[in-house]
Amino acid sequence: MRLKTLLVTGLGTAAAATVGSLASKSALQSWYPKLTKPSYVPPDLAFPIVWTAIYADLAVTSAISIDELRDNDAAEAKKYVAALGANLALNAGWSWLFFGA
Repeated sequence: MRLKTLLVTGLGTAAAATVGSLASKSALQSWYPKLTKPSYVPPDLAFPIVWTAIYADLAVTSAISIDELRDNDAAEAKKYVAALGANLALNAGWSWLFFGA
């Protein structure tokens, strides 16, 4: 894994996480706390911890995959990068759709 690739995937995932977080901020302070939730809903503190781990894992595994593909099949690397970009856009966009920001 190359540091440059990790920085790019890290910045991309951080941007997606930030955009999603901004979308959910007002809802988490207004209507979401008023919902009747089942007893098995994780505590609020779990969400930022888990999402940080998920996005960090995505950044690292994507950097490894991209570098491996670039070394062996540049066309596949481009497809992977496009799919990663689409995934991050959908992840960020979902928060805007769900929370109605």
